[in-house]
Amino acid sequence: MTTILGLKAAKGKSGIIMASDLQGTAGDEKTLTRKLYVNEIGDSVAGVAGIYDAMFRDFLGEFVSGKYDIERIVKKGEFPQLRKMNIARWEGREPSNEKGFNSMLLGTNIGGNPELFTCWPLGLVEPRTNCYIGSGSKFVQDYWLGKSIVADAEQGAPVLDPDHLSLDEGIDLAEKALGFASKDLYSVGFDIVVIADEIFEAPELHEESNLARNRAIKKIKKKINN
Repeated sequence: MTTILGLKAAKGKSGIIMASDLQGTAGDEKTLTRKLYVNEIGDSVAGVAGIYDAMFRDFLGEFVSGKYDIERIVKKGEFPQLRKMNIARWEGREPSNEKGFNSMLLGTNIGGNPELFTCWPLGLVEPRTNCYIGSGSKFVQDYWLGKSIVADAEQGAPVLDPDHLSLDEGIDLAEKALGFASKDLYSVGFDIVVIADEIFEAPELHEESNLARNRAIKKIKKKINN
């Protein structure tokens, strides 16, 4: 299963933080699997939750290769290829958890303007300042809600307000939320992509142990702030 989240930060350098777990399965074996995909054009990042089948592999390949007009998709608020894939699985009848579906978070940097969107299984695309999908979503929601309640009680700045959130702070908030979501047995590990003046990845997180996580996070913060 999957936990993927997104945050918009606008205090200082503006950008989008996208983070996910790395839990995957191959038969009965647990594997490390990246769930954040950067397209070859370098203007979009997809975080996809749901079934991994031949239809999804084709969809993902077309996204990564830049076949989809992401600027048109976010402008129209509609992702027809995502809708078509899910409806094809359901054979034109009705949504079916048994046959599965995919939803996704989409981060973009079109014209130097980082934005975040939720893409629903039937193709609707909605702008967000923060969002989450997957099996660990409830834990992310609970963590962010708890942080917000404490901030309100202490009369501090709203935790998830982009105008009061820097990219560094957003990275820390994403990491801690994913750590909290690890209570979901199917969401472990940590991966992150940051969209600012360019797209910054931390692929070493895919391989590094938890003991090395802080080193990897410091590295991506340094890249962003250079």
